[in-house]
Amino acid sequence: MQLTTFRNADLDITVKITIPAQKLMGLHNVPRVVKTLTDMLAALCAHYAYVGKAGSTLEITVSRKDGWTGTMKVKR
Repeated sequence: MQLTTFRNADLDITVKITIPAQKLMGLHNVPRVVKTLTDMLAALCAHYAYVGKAGSTLEITVSRKDGWTGTMKVKR
């Protein structure tokens, strides 16, 4: 699977977004989405997010090091 990894070493946060998900959200919006997800992960004390595409929906999975995982779906 093709994906792009964005890493903020200062916050120890990684965001991975598949190419189909990037195309669905609009390539010009990817930096803003990464920034928003990074801020959200920092607020949740999470360290990892994976963004994939399911039909016309973005599925975002967020994980913390203590094992907590959350998933949200964003419809276009």
